[in-house]
Amino acid sequence: MADIVSTKYKLRAGSPMPALMENNQTKVTSYVIQTFGVEKQIVHNDAAKTVLLQSKDIQGQGGPYASAQYQQKAERIIDGTGGFGATVFQASELERIVENLDESEMAG
Repeated sequence: MADIVSTKYKLRAGSPMPALMENNQTKVTSYVIQTFGVEKQIVHNDAAKTVLLQSKDIQGQGGPYASAQYQQKAERIIDGTGGFGATVFQASELERIVENLDESEMAG
């Protein structure tokens, strides 16, 4: 099956801070949140993957992937000799793009 690629954005922000107080500063009526950038992430989903990422592909080991999840499926790919070939996995791999975006550049 084909690799389905999607993009997701992670807004980087601090904790909510009180912005407006009433009644002699005893009741908070609104909050503000300070944002400081957007992290772009690419998600690769594949329903039938036979090759998994290696350690060198993961962040901290020199690669661009932040995480990966694999679930072994019951079927295997049959090779040309009639025997069993590679094991099939359902995969979800999260690739972190080292690109600092402004909030105005985020889709949606």
